[in-house]
Amino acid sequence: MNWIYAVTLCFVLWATYAIPGNLAEKVHGVSINMLFETIAFVGVTFFLGGKILADISKVTLTSGIQASLMGIGSAVGFYFFLMALSLAPNAKTLALVILVAGMTFPAQGALFGFFGGEALSTRQWLAIAGMGACIFLYSWK
Repeated sequence: MNWIYAVTLCFVLWATYAIPGNLAEKVHGVSINMLFETIAFVGVTFFLGGKILADISKVTLTSGIQASLMGIGSAVGFYFFLMALSLAPNAKTLALVILVAGMTFPAQGALFGFFGGEALSTRQWLAIAGMGACIFLYSWK
């Protein structure tokens, strides 16, 4: 597998997983969806167990703390994403929640550039600004 296949699969899965999740949430609520998501993560972790165990010796105290903070941020953020989806009063607002949540990835790119010492190019900043403008235009009445 190369990065093109991996990112394509990521895109397809992340673009579509919220649809059945939103339908299920209407039946049993956000917390149960989070439980199913956690079970899925644990299942995938066991499936990849050989790879994980091979790399476990590389964990340091600092990297373990950083990865734990990442996991907590991801889980709590995902909970609020599911909550926002469940609170959206209509399809337009639901789409807006997804658009705003999608801005997390460009924001991460900007933060990586800022804290990682690699400044974003003008083109990349324009792309982020354009995405923000699209959300503004979508939500403008």
